[in-house]
Amino acid sequence: MSGTAYRLVIGLVSQAAMCVPLWIAESEGYLAAEAIATEHRVLQVTDRVTAALRDGEVAFALTTPEGAIADAVAGGPLRVVAGVCDRPPLNLVAQPSVRAVADLRGGTVGTTSLAEGTRHLAEAMLAAHGLAQPADYRFVLTGNHTERWRMLRSGELTAALQPIPFPQMARDAGFSDLGPVDRHVPDFAFVAVCGHAGFLGREPEVSAGFLRALLRGAAAFHRDPERWTALAAGMMGVPQEYARSALRAMADRGLVSRDLRMSPAALHGTAAILRRSGALPPPAPGVPQPEVALD
Repeated sequence: MSGTAYRLVIGLVSQAAMCVPLWIAESEGYLAAEAIATEHRVLQVTDRVTAALRDGEVAFALTTPEGAIADAVAGGPLRVVAGVCDRPPLNLVAQPSVRAVADLRGGTVGTTSLAEGTRHLAEAMLAAHGLAQPADYRFVLTGNHTERWRMLRSGELTAALQPIPFPQMARDAGFSDLGPVDRHVPDFAFVAVCGHAGFLGREPEVSAGFLRALLRGAAAFHRDPERWTALAAGMMGVPQEYARSALRAMADRGLVSRDLRMSPAALHGTAAILRRSGALPPPAPGVPQPEVALD
């Protein structure tokens, strides 16, 4: 690497709370110390982020890794290079008239993708309550969680999974909180750092520097979670009281990995959901295991 900062474009679905290690690495100069400058590309939808990574429009992505895992198992170039959150920090938020999951029969559920992310988690949670789509409810393709929140408030959606701190915001606004999805799907790689094998091979020093800076960001978060309240509030566009609550919950529940390693349970839980949806083939001799995605 030369003395000039290397410009990395990072793909995101949204500026969500789980991006806090990245925000800290940027604001505290950890990336600058690695001669890296970052630019965020917020693409709203998980499969758009996966496509941008595959097409080389972004160097790394902080996203749900289902697309990268499926791509790698199919022989593609996408890889999972770090784990950020191995437990989905999502609650099912619904219109005030909805008092139980069973009340969603005939309703609409927002999702960022029909192939990745919240779709699989919502489907698993509703299935646990005896509801299946499309017979009992239908998915509506939306943007990220901020768009789902807008559509909930406008009445365009009956329900949607929302990440912290949006369930608290929803409760305070009179919406129903039908509970956390991790009661039903405890092990799921909700946010990972995904990359492209071609870039990782061409730029190993840049890649290692980026991950070192993220690791420092995660460590700084765990030393004093509430220190980053103003930063998180600004990046998420929420009041500081909600940002503070989210950061405290993330620390208390261990939602941000300290070592940025994806747990085997999260990898295999994600793979199981992908197999149920048909995105991964069932285990069989000669079929690559999901570990092939790990770099």
